[in-house]
Amino acid sequence: MEDNDELVQASMQVILAAGDGRTHAMRALELAGEGDHEAAQAELDLAEAAITEGHRMQTEVIQGSVRGEARYSSYSMLFSHAQDSLMVVVSEVQITKRMLPILKALHTRIDTLESEHAPR
Repeated sequence: MEDNDELVQASMQVILAAGDGRTHAMRALELAGEGDHEAAQAELDLAEAAITEGHRMQTEVIQGSVRGEARYSSYSMLFSHAQDSLMVVVSEVQITKRMLPILKALHTRIDTLESEHAPR
């Protein structure tokens, strides 16, 4: 495999991990909105695992570049895009992580109010 091919492959792995993280984070919010908080947490866990894998690959490339490894030594617009994508999704996952307990509390409050004011 040529040096540039390895950087392209690593970049694509980061981009795919970011995409997986986004998909799971959005699904977690959807499920939390529907009141399925257990499934939402499971999706959030998958989102965090995906971004952890993306970060691991990004770190491998950066460390390889610092060590002077030829396969990671050239500038790559694709890798720059991969890093940007990963950073955005990390933020999305962190916001989702904050939103899930808020949505759960909201559902609990609504359920309590509805049960208190239900016709008897």
